[in-house]
Amino acid sequence: MSGSVSFARGIIVVAFLGSSLAFGAKPSLSKVFPEGDQMVFTKLSKSYQKEDLNDVIQQTEILRKKYPRSLYTDQAVYLRGYLSLKKGRFAEALKDFSELESKRPLSVKRREALFAKAMTYKKLNLPKQADSVLSRLQKNYPGSPESRRATLERRLLRVK
Repeated sequence: MSGSVSFARGIIVVAFLGSSLAFGAKPSLSKVFPEGDQMVFTKLSKSYQKEDLNDVIQQTEILRKKYPRSLYTDQAVYLRGYLSLKKGRFAEALKDFSELESKRPLSVKRREALFAKAMTYKKLNLPKQADSVLSRLQKNYPGSPESRRATLERRLLRVK
């Protein structure tokens, strides 16, 4: 009995040693996707720091097309929207923030996107829309830092 167990173990060891994994080869998707999603996001972050909106847009689209399930996609959309807001491209900013609000309800960037969306409306001198978004933010995320900021912003909107 023990001879057959030993024989079976020997076959398994030989089969394992014969495989490519025994020689240190690791299965890799680098040939399929030469740039990983993390590398694309790193490029995007550098472009964001340089305030290069065109490159941020390009890197965001690469993330969306090559890595549709990437954890970085929501962050990329948020950064693109925020840079659009900084550059005065309000329609594009609203589009990105609205996408995070409606199409990605579980996104870690959703609260920040809601607040940024409200501030975009405020910059456009649309206090009713800003107040509506801030109200949703307070309702959906009570106690969060963004909710506390929303409380202050709503007071400021009413003063004017």
